[in-house]
Amino acid sequence: EDAYEAVKENFNEAKSSLEKVDPKEMRVDQVLGFTEHTIESIFTIGSAKCQEGDYPTALSLFIVLTILQPNDFDLWYRTAIIAQGCEDFDLALRAYAEAVKLNEGLVEAYLFSAECYLMKGLQQEAKEAYLKAEKVVETASPVSDETRKLLDDLKIMLTT
Repeated sequence: EDAYEAVKENFNEAKSSLEKVDPKEMRVDQVLGFTEHTIESIFTIGSAKCQEGDYPTALSLFIVLTILQPNDFDLWYRTAIIAQGCEDFDLALRAYAEAVKLNEGLVEAYLFSAECYLMKGLQQEAKEAYLKAEKVVETASPVSDETRKLLDDLKIMLTT
């Protein structure tokens, strides 16, 4: 509740900040005068909504965060995961693409993109995403057991 009130207050103050600043000169969160606490509060609320199973609300909040801080690959990645969970595969693919632009070593983003392509019936695109993931794995430090399993499972799905 406190986080919500802080975010609401910060949004109300944003109008006067917008009137004073050229948005081309600053990040959106700075232009709006959002504090780090507000950003963290939006993140906390979005994460809580996700844990509650309210994925559409969580997705909306994480989209706001990607607008406010567009250079944070983790926000894009989380947005993509939530969008994929909401079965909005087009949005998930766009968010995964943004995440890997900011962090090319994010192998899971390629793998989850492959899953999205498969759900859309786009086998060739899924294979391409999978091959990018394999290339990252070849040059990266060891991957987790979960990532290795996802790689193996996708390889089977793509060859059948």
